Amino acid sequence: MFLTAANGLFKLDDQPFFPRFGIIPYAQIEPDRWPILLESFKKSGLNGVSAAVSLSRHVTEEQVYDFDGRSHPSRNLIGFIEACRTASLPLVINPGPFDQRQLFSLGQSHQREQLVRWYESLGAALLQYQADPIIAVQIDCAAACPDHHQDYH
Repeated sequence: MFLTAANGLFKLDDQPFFPRFGIIPYAQIEPDRWPILLESFKKSGLNGVSAAVSLSRHVTEEQVYDFDGRSHPSRNLIGFIEACRTASLPLVINPGPFDQRQLFSLGQSHQREQLVRWYESLGAALLQYQADPIIAVQIDCAAACPDHHQDYH
């Protein structure tokens, strides 16, 4: 799956595409329910999935990132991505920051370093899913911070 945008239109694999995505809080749902939920998305006319992937959810007490659920089933992001792939539903990943507090704390150097490590680790874990099923990564908090669009450099 390859998403492009031109002239105000999206295309998925060179076909016109109007995204009708639903959000799935995969970490709060039993993994054996994912296929059922994804099938219900398709039956209801949704054609994609969005998932928030929280740093705090996936970092263990040992400061190691767990994306395959080895330390807890709620951390099985890879299993969820595989379920989306099996269901042939494109996926948009949102790794945060998710709110104004998280966004504005990035001015502190230790927070920036933590975010860089997070993006590097998550990116490495997701690389094999680029374009199938992950078609985009949303790395801002646009939905949570619509009134605070500005340059944070």
